[in-house]
Amino acid sequence: MHRFDLCANCSLSANQAIALFAGIAGISLAFAGVFVSMGYWPVLPFAGMELAVLGWALRASWRRGQDRERIIIDSSDITICRWRYEDETPTTTRLPREWTQVQIIERNDAARKPQLAFGRGGRWWVFGQFLVEQEKRALKRRIGQVLRQTSHVPVNDN
Repeated sequence: MHRFDLCANCSLSANQAIALFAGIAGISLAFAGVFVSMGYWPVLPFAGMELAVLGWALRASWRRGQDRERIIIDSSDITICRWRYEDETPTTTRLPREWTQVQIIERNDAARKPQLAFGRGGRWWVFGQFLVEQEKRALKRRIGQVLRQTSHVPVNDN
C-alpha cells in the first residue's frame, strides 16, 4: 500500500492571522482617526469596509490552507480522501486501480493552472489543487511509478 498525504502550505497560524489583522486594523484606524479629527468623517466607513474585506480574505485564505488530502493506492483500489476545514469527516472517492491513469490536465487560458487528476473512462477526478505546478508534476511522476508497479510491497510515501 502506498499513501500520499497532501496539505496546503499555509504560512500563517490562526493566531498569526489574527495578530496581522489587528496590527493592520490598528494602523488603518489610527490614520482614519487623524482624518476624522480634521473633519473628514467619510474616511471612517471606507476604512471599515477595507478592514472587513481584509478580514474576510485572511479568514478565507487561512481556512483554505487547512485543506488536506490523502491518496491511498493498494493492490486493487485508489482512494482519495479530502478533508475541508468545515468538514469533520472526509469526502472519499474510490477508483479501481487497473484502468485508472494519473494525468496533468493542461488549461488553455493563462489564468488557469494545470490540474492533477486520476482518469478512468473519460472521467477525471482532480486532486492536489493547492499544490504548485512543480509539486504536481513530481507527484504525478511518483504516482505513475506506483501505478506501473506490479509488486505489492508496502511503502508509506509521506
